Amino acid sequence: REPYLERERRGRIQQGIVNPDRTVRLVSKMRHGKIYIDGPHFFREVPFGETVEIGAGAPPLTVLGNLRGA
Repeated sequence: REPYLERERRGRIQQGIVNPDRTVRLVSKMRHGKIYIDGPHFFREVPFGETVEIGAGAPPLTVLGNLRGA
């Protein structure tokens, strides 16, 4: 969804790609906020005032198996 911006504040990132060594920090302004990860079924509750930090610092994913039959 689109970002909610307070009247006197302007968001620094509104579109684009974040460098792998950087993170994006979100602060919930909703009483019953949720963040959805990769679709509508996997989510985490993020109540008012909670901070979520998203980055690309995870180790690389290794895929094992035969992908030809997929």
